[in-house]
Amino acid sequence: MQTEPESDPLPLAQLREELGHDPPHGADIAKACGYNLEKLAERCGCTERRLEQVFQEVRHHSPTHWLRELKLLQDVERLHWLDATGKLGSLKETLTDMGYRPGNFDRLFRSKFGMTPTAYLAKRRAALKAVGIDLTKCRSGEQPYPVIEGRFRFLRTQVGSDG
Repeated sequence: MQTEPESDPLPLAQLREELGHDPPHGADIAKACGYNLEKLAERCGCTERRLEQVFQEVRHHSPTHWLRELKLLQDVERLHWLDATGKLGSLKETLTDMGYRPGNFDRLFRSKFGMTPTAYLAKRRAALKAVGIDLTKCRSGEQPYPVIEGRFRFLRTQVGSDG
């Protein structure tokens, strides 16, 4: 008995197109493959070696690097939501629940954004407050939650690496 594939095959040409853009392009592809290189190659109908070649041609780094970066951005977006809704709790426990070992997320985060996740979230809260958005008031219902168009835009425009 044959089982149906979980998702349609992804032609390498379509993957090349996705890779030509900055993240979050490709985030849905990466997530559908569980951020797993073997599953990504299978979905593209090619070998892991061929996938490595395509990534080197287009992105100048490995598919593993790309998958790790997209997972990090997805997890940062999740932290935004948890922080905004007051459900963040212990950052260490949250990160463990997300599958990170202690210190791994901090190291990845610091290498990407130049600061710790704790410092980043504090800076993000301050940036939101500076434009009139108080997350405490959002949680209590006094103020609506902010709608930020474009995934990850806040990472690039509001926080930056200026301190």
